[in-house]
Amino acid sequence: MTARRSGTARLRKPLTSFTLLLATAATTAATTAATTAATATAADKAITPVQLEFFEKRVRPLLVSRCFKCHSGKSKVIE
Repeated sequence: MTARRSGTARLRKPLTSFTLLLATAATTAATTAATTAATATAADKAITPVQLEFFEKRVRPLLVSRCFKCHSGKSKVIE
């Protein structure tokens, strides 16, 4: 049995490059799958008349009054 200093944690074996590659591939695949599923779901849904009415009555007026002055094609360039 080897003596350990008090207060020091026992170190695990370092991850091998294969393990890191496998973990990266799994994370990338999961992220890509989730993103693709979310994009396909959002693209498949059509805007309902209720959603369009909400946008036109509640959202568009806010954009016009608070955003378009600075963030539109007709706004002046700030120096």
